Amino acid sequence: MRSGDFTNDAFGNPITGMAIANPNMVCAADPYFQCDSSGHPIPPNPDGSQAKGTDCSKIPANLINSVWSGHDRHLSPPNANNAASG
Repeated sequence: MRSGDFTNDAFGNPITGMAIANPNMVCAADPYFQCDSSGHPIPPNPDGSQAKGTDCSKIPANLINSVWSGHDRHLSPPNANNAASG
């Protein structure tokens, strides 16, 4: 999640049927973050919009606030336990 990838929950289980809205594309017909056919986020245009791809829950790295990213490194990692994974 720290890298902008929200495809799994805190336990590592896939989250399906959900995509994160791109705030730069609120008025667009498809306002969600877009990934290519390999599942990688499509690089955004200078205005933050993205070319059409597949709706996904991955935020492109250059749209993540660098101040928060620096602060985030000092936080403890998630401590969720997934008993099913051992």
